Amino acid sequence: MDDSEAPTVFEKSRHGITGGLARRMRLLSHLSAGGVLAIGALALAGWAVDAPRLKSVLVGGISMKPNAAIGLIFAGASLLLRGRDDPPWRRAAATTFAAIAALIGALTMFELATAHDLGIDELLYREPAGARAAAALGRMGLVAALSLFGSGAALILLGARHRIARAIAQVLAAAMSLLVLLPVVGYTDGGEALYGTVPFGIAAHTALALAMLNAGILLSSPTEFLVAVVSSPYSGGIMARRLLPIALALPLGAGSLVLLGERARLFGASTTLSLLAVCVIALFSATIWHNARALNQLEEMRTHSSPRYRTSCGRRST
Repeated sequence: MDDSEAPTVFEKSRHGITGGLARRMRLLSHLSAGGVLAIGALALAGWAVDAPRLKSVLVGGISMKPNAAIGLIFAGASLLLRGRDDPPWRRAAATTFAAIAALIGALTMFELATAHDLGIDELLYREPAGARAAAALGRMGLVAALSLFGSGAALILLGARHRIARAIAQVLAAAMSLLVLLPVVGYTDGGEALYGTVPFGIAAHTALALAMLNAGILLSSPTEFLVAVVSSPYSGGIMARRLLPIALALPLGAGSLVLLGERARLFGASTTLSLLAVCVIALFSATIWHNARALNQLEEMRTHSSPRYRTSCGRRST
């Protein structure tokens, strides 16, 4: 075989990274599904044995409603059943479980929109009077209902044979991730308005489970549409994998630190936004510089391992 036809060192490593990365992403998807299922099951067990810490996690916090727990169990089971080349019975079971989760979310949204009680909120367990941030006893809030419906619809489309349907599933999951990010940030930074008001009230572990569910949906198809850009072995994919976790963690971390300083009376409220802006700019600038340096090194390695470069080097040495 001619030297120019031989795969380069970069190409060999590239294909290895792609296959390994896809397997790791699918594994993370299944772990997320198992976590969602476990959170829902523990909350439902909390209602069965009347254990407040299982129902609400935080002392005096908002409780996960029984219907939300059931929806999460079915959604987690649906995602857990999804995989490549599934037999027909698994696809049918996954679609059925996803449809049940979406239906629970849709019926709750109908109740919230029309103020009409369908009798589903306390079908299994009755919630004591005075429940925090609840539009009605036993009824989940709008954020949880909408996210459960959207995630269930995404799980249904995830099993479709058409690429467009699977692309819509990823768009839905990404949109629902942004939706539940609001209460997650609220719990992290103490912004009660983002999670503790009617009809948007949502329990901390409900928000966490929904975030895990939508992340799992995205990770389950690493070679499709939105996620294909991130899992790509090329420079764009490498940069996305480096920057996305930091883009999530840095603003949350910087915001929490600035808020802690404000609560400790180290500075006033008027200084908070300015400090937060400076922190985010500095951290992102350092991150971009670090990733640009890493990409430059990668491009240099690829250039040096290419057949054309080796040929030109050989001509110079003769």
